[in-house]
Amino acid sequence: MGRDVRRRPRLRGVALILCFGTSLLLGGAATFLLFAHTPSLSSRPRNLAAEARAAWHAGDREAAKRLFREVLGREPGNREALKGLARIAIEEGKPHEAIPHLSILLKQDPSDYDAAKDLARAYAGAGLADAAIAAWLSAAQLKKDDPLPWKEAGKLALASGDRSMALSYLATASGLDPGDREILDLMAEAARPPAKGDPARPTGADRMARMRNPGVELPRVIDPLEPIYASRRGAISGKR
Repeated sequence: MGRDVRRRPRLRGVALILCFGTSLLLGGAATFLLFAHTPSLSSRPRNLAAEARAAWHAGDREAAKRLFREVLGREPGNREALKGLARIAIEEGKPHEAIPHLSILLKQDPSDYDAAKDLARAYAGAGLADAAIAAWLSAAQLKKDDPLPWKEAGKLALASGDRSMALSYLATASGLDPGDREILDLMAEAARPPAKGDPARPTGADRMARMRNPGVELPRVIDPLEPIYASRRGAISGKR
């Protein structure tokens, strides 16, 4: 009887040790399985677009361009990469490099108003005034209550000496924003007689020549200007 009493605490101790050891083994096995099925940081897929954005915001344009190009290599037509490359090109004063990216964006989504404005600015920066005016008119059809496209088209027409068209564009802009003093000043400048040294006013033949060959493929324009630009595109495609 005495032996049984002494043996019971020993058995309980052994049982506790066995239970504790078993729990440790099970916990270790669970931890191993958890880490075995969790990808390490080095094995997780890289978010190249996020890295490109971070590099761009940090001012490292070269790294941003390299990463955006890598995104396009893996996913051709990626809109974020196209926009990033276009805007970096414009920031670097290379609008001609932005034009192809912006053109692709508009082919993917003709209703992208920001891309339409950026394309117009890129054409203007590249010295393609006629294409820039056409792009601004195209953008105007996407957001008909915004005077900016008409205002910018008027500025470009005025700079090229086409005062009558400039006045027409600026009058449309003024109708959308009567309080814009700059538009009124530009209209007054367009209405005054040309002074010595001003750009020569284009003749009707000059306008027709520009319509036949604006120098670049023009963006798609929604009604009511579609027939004009359709004829321009037809002239370009006929020369290819």
